[in-house]
Amino acid sequence: MSTGESAEWAARLGLVAVVIPARSEAATVGGVVSDARSVLSSIGAAGLVVVVDDQSQDETRAIARALGATLDRVPPAQAGLASAFRRGVSLGLEAGASTFVCLDADGQYAAHEMRHLLKRIANGADLALGNRVWRLQPGMTASRRLSNIAFSALATIGLPTSGLDLQCGFRAFSADTARSCMPQGAFTYTQEQVVLAARARLQVESVNISFMPRVSGSSRLVKSTAHYATRVIPDVLRARFDARSAKFPPNIDQAPSGRRSSTSPSSAGRGPTSSPASSGGSRRQ
Repeated sequence: MSTGESAEWAARLGLVAVVIPARSEAATVGGVVSDARSVLSSIGAAGLVVVVDDQSQDETRAIARALGATLDRVPPAQAGLASAFRRGVSLGLEAGASTFVCLDADGQYAAHEMRHLLKRIANGADLALGNRVWRLQPGMTASRRLSNIAFSALATIGLPTSGLDLQCGFRAFSADTARSCMPQGAFTYTQEQVVLAARARLQVESVNISFMPRVSGSSRLVKSTAHYATRVIPDVLRARFDARSAKFPPNIDQAPSGRRSSTSPSSAGRGPTSSPASSGGSRRQ
């Protein structure tokens, strides 16, 4: 990327907040934070990296703090990925962020690929969603890939979208999307935000990404396909059919108040598009 391109990206993106929910990910959070900061530096974007600790029992907080991340902690009564996401996004809005990236702390996503997601936002997308299921990946079994494809298709029937990986947590979005499509579920945020964006006819784009095996530990969300489905389906149905879900909740888990408006023009209502496409970046084999 040329110096001129970097400057143009930085101007379009404004302040970028990278939100990283984390629970006991001491083995990997340092690499994720460092890679995210490197990407922001390489494209000349002003940014902050927010690590939201969700009841970690190891040195996750200490490692993130040592690397200069902004820290927040989910109260025990509100523990969970959805709450961690809302708190991180709310902190970014409070800081005046115009653009957001969200990714996990477990190292399964290649943080350096966030540049491909940010490029879509710089070029006008409202939400750029990572797509893990475009091929078989080292971090996903064939059966899980097929179930992800099937669930995503079912959840978006009748909506102006196609070929999305709704379960993917690696995504970038504008501040306007953050406000208008804030998930309200208690379990996860991934499907609900995308469904709300599709309902609002925002510009949702798909970007092929890498997905690697976990370095340590196991998923805290997917105990089994049946368990995951029973927790997620109510949130998807609410997002699909409850008009109140499309509004920014006035109180997000007691997050900071006084949110600022986006520094970039709103792109809401630009039309129903979802353009699955390769990011064109390098891929781990």
